[in-house]
Amino acid sequence: MIRLYKRLRRAFYEGPDWIVLPAMLKGRSYRSPTILSALWLYAWFQRTLTVPGRIIVPVCFLVISYSLIIIQSPVRVLAFGLLSIVITDIALGFLFRPRRLTVLREVPERATKGAPFEIAYEIRNEGRLPLWNICIDPLPFFSMRGEEGRSELIPSLGAGQKLAFRTERSAPRRGSFDIYMPIAETVFPFSIFKWSRRGGKGARIIVHPDFEPISSLSIPAGRNYQVEGDTQVSKTGDSTDFIGCREFRTGDNPRHIHWPSTARRGELVVREFQEEYLTRVAIIADRFLPSVEPLSDPFGRKAAARTRKFDAAVNLSAAVVDNISRSDYLLDIFIAGRDVYHLEGGRSRRKFDYLLDVISCMEPDPREPVSELTSDVLDILSSVGSVILILLEWDEPRMRLWRLLSDNGIEMKTIVISEPSGDIPASFACCSEKSILNGEVRSI
Repeated sequence: MIRLYKRLRRAFYEGPDWIVLPAMLKGRSYRSPTILSALWLYAWFQRTLTVPGRIIVPVCFLVISYSLIIIQSPVRVLAFGLLSIVITDIALGFLFRPRRLTVLREVPERATKGAPFEIAYEIRNEGRLPLWNICIDPLPFFSMRGEEGRSELIPSLGAGQKLAFRTERSAPRRGSFDIYMPIAETVFPFSIFKWSRRGGKGARIIVHPDFEPISSLSIPAGRNYQVEGDTQVSKTGDSTDFIGCREFRTGDNPRHIHWPSTARRGELVVREFQEEYLTRVAIIADRFLPSVEPLSDPFGRKAAARTRKFDAAVNLSAAVVDNISRSDYLLDIFIAGRDVYHLEGGRSRRKFDYLLDVISCMEPDPREPVSELTSDVLDILSSVGSVILILLEWDEPRMRLWRLLSDNGIEMKTIVISEPSGDIPASFACCSEKSILNGEVRSI
């Protein structure tokens, strides 16, 4: 009994998983029971009543209540008719509910903000009765307000029948999202109540920002290089480059023997290789933005401006990563807030996709910005050939960070998300948030 109570209590505080939780409940150790109770009522309200049902049921309740108070009123006839419709809808809906409907769903691992992506479904009616007016995944994936795209409506599905189809949706914002388990519901017969079934597995999708690719990116020439090898490079066979053949010497690897040349010359000939050196590039992405107090921003304008500025920094960071992914650089990313997180990439597309995943999930840090770096981080940056520093503002803490990197002999390209001003050094690149979000930044 105690175990059941703990499980129900945990499920209550986690909230309904078939709707997207409001931002005020995410990432908080304390969740108000009152707000969660209202959220649970709203979730079941959404899941059990159709749009006509949300009108008919309250009207039916009022009419029946009025008819019980005034017995001789002709409203009793209307009340009896409405009650008959509701009871019939409940009885037939319960009988033909999708209790043995199997739903398989395939969601892509990644998508792009605002761009449609495809979802594959396969449903099978394993029951003995047919089903009508079936809707698959009617609730939004990414927000409580919904997103572009529609759920698929299936007019009928016979007993034992299987159906496969595809549909499209689009994500209105970037980030990592947990998608609820597949939901199949029917509104048969009168579209007042919903009868649903959940099954299968949930999914996780990462939505990348809708950045505009950068065609030209000037990277400062660094003095440090990385020997290309299996520990640093993700492409098999990139550890050495073939430069020619020579005669066999004691200690050579027998697997490097070039047999056609050996047969032609009558003596052992081996292939000779040399190490290739690659330049490492690091991106330091600033994510400090002070929080906005709700009381000082009743209309949400400051919060919206804060979100736009950070989204511009995310888009620019993603565009820089995308540009470097098409070159022969090794890429490291340092995400700087109060703490600094280091992510090491390689040269394979999969590694760059992973780095884009991390950038897509970045959120602003309202704590003090980083102005000092640990010796370990400085050692790593000193071994990197070049550093691209992306700053949200140019102020005293960020100035100390820039001087610290410069004093350690690190070659930097500094980009500030701001309009050009006299306070920002002329050697820095300035990009306004409007130009970044509109895709007007093509070269840096």
